[in-house]
Amino acid sequence: MESANITRYPYELIMRLSESFDAVLDEETINTLLQIKRDNKFVKRNNPLRLKYKLGDGWRNDNKFDDTELSNEEKYNSLIVSNLNKLTSNNYQNILKEILETLELYNIIKINIFIDLIFEKAIDEQMYSNVYAKLLADVLNIFNDKVYTTYLTDKCDKFYADNINNDKSLIEIKIDTDMNYDDLCKKFLEKAKFLGGFVLISNLFNYNLVSYDIVLNYYNGLKEYVKNSPKDTIGIYIDTIISILISCGKALRKYNTGNFNINFLNIAIELSKDKEKVIPKYRFKIMDVLELIHNNWETN
Repeated sequence: MESANITRYPYELIMRLSESFDAVLDEETINTLLQIKRDNKFVKRNNPLRLKYKLGDGWRNDNKFDDTELSNEEKYNSLIVSNLNKLTSNNYQNILKEILETLELYNIIKINIFIDLIFEKAIDEQMYSNVYAKLLADVLNIFNDKVYTTYLTDKCDKFYADNINNDKSLIEIKIDTDMNYDDLCKKFLEKAKFLGGFVLISNLFNYNLVSYDIVLNYYNGLKEYVKNSPKDTIGIYIDTIISILISCGKALRKYNTGNFNINFLNIAIELSKDKEKVIPKYRFKIMDVLELIHNNWETN
């Protein structure tokens, strides 16, 4: 269950704070560490060691956020992102209220910017994709302007064109690649963001923000990635298929029952039986989803 008190900080903020962090360990902690160093062993009563430190005199003041020099658009972005960082299903209504107040306060700022911010946020954080999609749906419903939904559709189409049509290299990542570690991490991050887009678009379908055909196009692209991916990297694509089936499979089947198996489910059934290409861990995950579909969807 998600906690209502979770706050998620962007990586850039953590890095900025780490570069200017100024603190010293207190005397008790220093003496304990010296004892461990001297005796070359941990003392049971001192474990786990609780680190205590004192912040430098000017650190808090130096790192207070000063928005006096920011433009309206920068303040708007900061407030929106700050609320998105705190968003969970438990505090949803409070955060929705805060965001709507921000949108009204900075009414000179286009809703398109809000769509951009939440789109990028949801791609980075697949776990919260559904709640981000719901937030986007509620905001667009309140403002009720077809221009914004058209903008969202165009954004989804562009994401599809930029990724599925052009970046076939995402299939070719192998564990034994000659890439250095940093380049490999960067490529896997790109892949995670790319697949995060798949999951977001699927969740948008639940709230009638994108069409069935858009989701089907994405899913067909995903199936091609699965078929062409080597065994050691197929798992991330299978996880994406599972996430889509769980998040919006029921809505997709309701929209087009006759073609649901052909369009969406058969690939999962095939993968669950492919012992050569799919390791047991992922075959069992797929079978769990298929069982969920059979037991719950068929009876509801």
